Amino acid sequence: MKLDNRKAKILEFIIDMYIKSGEPVSSKTISELFQNTISSATIRNEMARLYELGFLEQPHTSAGRVPSQLGYRLYVDQIMKKKSLSEEQTRQIESWFNIRDLDYSSLIKNSGKILSEITSCMTILSSMAFKSLIITKIEIIEVSNMALAVILVTSSGIIKSKVCKVDFDINFETLDYIYRFVNNTFAGKSVEKISKNYINSITTGLDNYQSFFSPIFYNIYEMCESLQTSDFYIDGQINLLLYKELKDVASDIIKIFSNKNTVIDIINDKFINLSDNCGAAVIKFGRELKRAELIDICLIISKYNISNIGTGNILIVGPGRLNYSVLVPWIEYFSKMLSVVLSESLEIK
Repeated sequence: MKLDNRKAKILEFIIDMYIKSGEPVSSKTISELFQNTISSATIRNEMARLYELGFLEQPHTSAGRVPSQLGYRLYVDQIMKKKSLSEEQTRQIESWFNIRDLDYSSLIKNSGKILSEITSCMTILSSMAFKSLIITKIEIIEVSNMALAVILVTSSGIIKSKVCKVDFDINFETLDYIYRFVNNTFAGKSVEKISKNYINSITTGLDNYQSFFSPIFYNIYEMCESLQTSDFYIDGQINLLLYKELKDVASDIIKIFSNKNTVIDIINDKFINLSDNCGAAVIKFGRELKRAELIDICLIISKYNISNIGTGNILIVGPGRLNYSVLVPWIEYFSKMLSVVLSESLEIK
């Protein structure tokens, strides 16, 4: 639905005022914003019509009005004008990624912390699920007489490691034999191909050496599996308590988004319809998520990606009254910079 210019302007004023104050907005306040060029009676009539159309709500204890989620939806789709980032703001975002020694997991965690401070919201960042990595080599290092460190190195430079207990004595000849056999078996293969069935097929053919190699092979499988599974990092939970409309439900919201499977279900919901355009923000309101426990929130999601390697997601969780015209460009540029930095550091060799 498209509103006429006056109704759209009144809705814009109400949303802008409510974002700033969190208090219901009166017709008198709107009249002052119009510099008294429109009578209070006319504004009251227009606000009454916006209420009838479902774009405004009236708290029980107030004569003022607040935006409904339908009103927010119209605002972000048709009325809101995104504010361009200044050169200073873009430099500030870029400075956060000026990291000499990049550690992938630390970068994702730190990004969540930065975003929670920028947005004053709760943030969830999912790490990338890597689908096209090639195993470059596997290092085998003695940790103790009965334990080995298995270090998996991939084509993008990402490294995974696990300590593997073994039931045989370790010496130089044994290490060299394991190293050569493991690399002849796995080096050059895609992590996607290292399935349980693949591991079982290899170990079955080892006859008397099954117990020798099985724990090592299983650790390699677990590392390949973890590379293809997203991890989630949550930050800024306490920010939800800053908003009086969320205080009573903040603990429930935090609990819901702390469940990895729930976050995956939300991201994969076809209604979310994440854009293939890296960085583009998608805004969804609680009622649109079709989950009763999330009815009071707004969710902003942006995807970051690295071509041919994988994708991850940035989720911002807050109330409906977020300053979208400011936050959206910040989040989108942040997401694009995260993609650029990861692309440069995890480039397939």
